[in-house]
Amino acid sequence: MNIPEHVVTVASDDLSELIPLQEVERRNIARVMGAVGGNKTATARVLGIDRKRLYRTLDRLAVEASKRSD
Repeated sequence: MNIPEHVVTVASDDLSELIPLQEVERRNIARVMGAVGGNKTATARVLGIDRKRLYRTLDRLAVEASKRSD
């Protein structure tokens, strides 16, 4: 995969701003879910995924969060 040079340069300059992809995913889902009043069907629609995938993702993120808190 070819990453544009300006992205590589920005990313390597300030590593304190970088967060794991699963955290980006969790924050985005939470933001969308908040915007639609917690409606999971609407959340899935906005995210462009089906409800089953949203539920699986929420389950996976919950399991990963519980593993981090152990």
